[in-house]
This record gives sequence, C-alpha cells and structure tokens, in this order.
Amino acid sequence: MKKYIAILLSLSICATLTGCAKSTDMQEKTFYAMDTFMDFTIYGDAALLDDAEKLISTLEDTLSVTKSTSEIALINQNGYGTVTGYANDLMTKALNMCHRTDGALDISIYPIVRSWGFTTGRYQIPDDNTISNLLSLVDYTRIQYNSSSGDVVLPAGMEIDLGSVAKGYAGQKVADLLKKEGITSAFLNLGGNVQTIGNKPDGSPWQVAIKNPVTTKPMMVVSVSDQSVVTSGGYERYFEQDGKWYWHIMDPTTGRPADSHLLSVTIIGDDGMICDGLSTSLFIMGLEKSAELWMQSDDFEAVFVTDTEEVYITDGLRERFALTEEYNLEQDAIRYRLKECKVPKIQALISMYNDVQERMHNAAESDPEATWNENAENTALLAEYALDFAILAADRALLLSLKAIQEQKEASKIELQQNNLV
Repeated sequence: MKKYIAILLSLSICATLTGCAKSTDMQEKTFYAMDTFMDFTIYGDAALLDDAEKLISTLEDTLSVTKSTSEIALINQNGYGTVTGYANDLMTKALNMCHRTDGALDISIYPIVRSWGFTTGRYQIPDDNTISNLLSLVDYTRIQYNSSSGDVVLPAGMEIDLGSVAKGYAGQKVADLLKKEGITSAFLNLGGNVQTIGNKPDGSPWQVAIKNPVTTKPMMVVSVSDQSVVTSGGYERYFEQDGKWYWHIMDPTTGRPADSHLLSVTIIGDDGMICDGLSTSLFIMGLEKSAELWMQSDDFEAVFVTDTEEVYITDGLRERFALTEEYNLEQDAIRYRLKECKVPKIQALISMYNDVQERMHNAAESDPEATWNENAENTALLAEYALDFAILAADRALLLSLKAIQEQKEASKIELQQNNLV
C-alpha cells in the first residue's frame, strides 16, 4: 500500500480555464523559479508578466536558503544578521504562523530536512543520534528577532528556512502587483500553489480541481474568487528505502516525516502565505487538531484526505465544491463525512466551555468583588459557545435523522424484494 500510494500520489491543483469568455487580452507565461515551473495567465498587458517574473526572481534571491547571498542564507552562515524588505516582512509573518500552529510549523527545522537529503537530493535516513542532536536545535521560540530593525540572532548551530511559506507569499505579492496595475482577472499557478485574482473574464468564479491522491484523478472542483488554493502532501518529494517511503514534510517534534494519517491537505483562503503555511502545518497536526484550529479561525477552509481514503471538507466549502462525474456515486458519503468533520468541533466547544467555567470558578474564589466584569464577559462567552454547540448539535441530529430515514427506505426495499421472491 505504501509503495502504491507513493507512486500514484499526485494530489495537485489545476485550473479549469475552459468556459472563460474569449478575450484577446489573455496573456500567458511559463518559467522556472523556486525549484518549480510557474504558469501565469492574466487578462491585460503582456508586459506585466515580465514584471511578475522579475518580482519572483527578486523574492527568490532574497528568501532562498540555498542561495548563498540571500539574507536568510547569510544569517545561517553567521548566526546573526539583518533581514530587510520582503525578508523582514515574511520573517514576521512566518514566526506568527509558528505561534499560531503551536510549533507544527517551525522555521528552524531546516537542519533536520537537510539531514534527510531533501535539500540536496542525496537522500538518506539519519541515525537516531543525529536526529536527537539536531532536534535540540529546533525551537523557533529561541530565535531572537526584532521586527522593527530586522535584526536576527540564532542560537549556535540553528539554521532557519522560510521555504514553507515562501511560495504562498510570492503568489500573494505578485497578485498585489498585478492588482495595482489594474489586472482584475488572473490565474497564477506557482507549482501547485494557486493564486487567483478576481473572477474569470465572464464573471464566473475560477474552478480549481483537486485530485484524489490515490487515483490521481480529479475528485472535486472548488470555486474561488480572488483567493489562494494550496495543497501539501507527501507525494511532492519523497524517496524509498527498504520498501518504505519517506516524504519531505517533517514533524518538528520527532525529526522524522510527519505521520498524521493524512495523505494531503488543501487550504483555501484570502492570503496565499497563510494558506501555504497552514497546508504544511495541518498535514503535520492531523485531522482532529486541524479541525480545532479551523474552528478557532475565520480565514481559511480546508479539504483533508486521510490514509484510509476518507475525505473531510470544512463547512465553508459546502456550497463551493462539486464532485466530478466519476465521484458522483460517492457524493452522499463525502457529504456525510463533511458533516462528521464537525464532531471534533463540538468536542472543542465542550472543552472551551469547561475551561471558561473553571476560570470563572477560580476567579470567584480568589477575589469575588474584582471579578464581576470578568465574569460578565465570561458568561457572554459561555452563551456564545452554548449557542454554537446547540446549532451544531441540531445539525448533527438532522443528519442522523436523514440517515435513519434512508436506512429505513433501504430496509423496506430489501423486505419488498424478499417478499416478491417468496
């Protein structure tokens, strides 16, 4: 099974450009940058494609850990330095993403990734001692960084890499540039990282196909407008040794390829950098923790494919996806799993509800008079959680009722068939 998946795994994102209104203004360009082929389609001045490519080149020269003259590479070489412009901006955002994901994304994991050979192409399995020693250097909280000055100081031996968010950031910056120049419709494919501007020229949303990671065939199409779509999966870079497959997405807690029981994670949102960082982070975190983070967030939606070939889709995509013809027979099952993705969400609500209650109790015991305002706020928060819980519970009950009705229909059909046979 491992070998089969590794060979066929190709969850990727592709645009459905057909059906666009014909336009003589459509311009296209393909080029190689950031270790991948990029395909840009815009409706407007062709010269802007050259500007977009130049911006990508500038970002790569500034951010790439493998370019010895980049600001990031120089900091790794010296243990200190200063990031400016784009590098300073992305450094701030990357560290925020590290905090947001509680370290699932850690920009200091670069030595671990390199030890497995994913930066050099000389693949190997590091021994336990090597992994243990390198893990002692993985901790983004130990990075000394002043966002105002851009000054960075690393602990001895630590190295950083912004690659986990760089392509998403680049796509967003190119989109910002094109919008500033008046482009209102564009599709930017940065090696699987998709960034869209506006809608298609005919006014309809862009259609982005998401493939099944096992069959490599498109299983659904997601409608997006002025958003980013980013997928992470083990199929992107991997190697085989002794019949086992090892992919490049490393768990910062183990120093080994992430084993979260997910085959792929697709993130849809307004910010390309956030989508890029979350696609990697959630792949490491696994389904349940990812669902909890989604519940606490309002800036992304997601599609998860598990190693048991189950598909989970967050609620915000309910009206924005369509199954391909091949998967129509599985539509009910996928929609059911969409609903079931709320189970961890309900569990998280319960957990937060209990946490707020405990905090109120502790505050009341320590200083009853000083906590009236705090308790009022907490009570309001509890009410909000309770309402959310009630809505989700009702939704779940409706789903189960519909499922029960369907099962009753099936049972009646079978009984009728049996009677006819008799």
